[in-house]
Amino acid sequence: MKLNCGCGPIWLPDYVNVDISDMETLAANARHAGLAEAPLPGVIFEQHDLGKPWPWATGSVEKILADNLLEHLDHYALTQFLSEAFRVLVPGGEMTGGVPDFERIWNYYVMDADWSWVPDWETGGPYKSKARNALQNMAHAWGHRQIFTGPMLWERIAAFGFETNVYPCGEHGLRFVAKKP
Repeated sequence: MKLNCGCGPIWLPDYVNVDISDMETLAANARHAGLAEAPLPGVIFEQHDLGKPWPWATGSVEKILADNLLEHLDHYALTQFLSEAFRVLVPGGEMTGGVPDFERIWNYYVMDADWSWVPDWETGGPYKSKARNALQNMAHAWGHRQIFTGPMLWERIAAFGFETNVYPCGEHGLRFVAKKP
């Protein structure tokens, strides 16, 4: 089994797509983002709060995708998520994903760069500088509850027993690969 955790409106075939939101909310989000409104035939979706105990059996999952999810979990939910991810993965199973890189976004702010990772209309904010609005929104908008630098992300994931690799990706992100020994 493969899990697409915190899938939002992105449903992947060959995965169990999991989100805290119900299908109606996700379909509305998909329409707003210009994506397919409902999953394709055969795509599996389960509604579940991933900050609570998971319903899947120990050692039953080969792969976990957690893309743009970890920054949305508070400290306690993230602790539960990482503990459960380690529990359900088979030995040698992997968890992969990405988060915003606070350090690089901070550097854009310090340089007062004309930079943002989303279209101007979506960034919003009270500042003339795109980078200042991006920093503000990364920390306080879009449901974010965590910030990560590379070392912070590595330490947080590795603490649960994962063999962890974290590396920069794109203009503002961090990717991680966490393997259960």
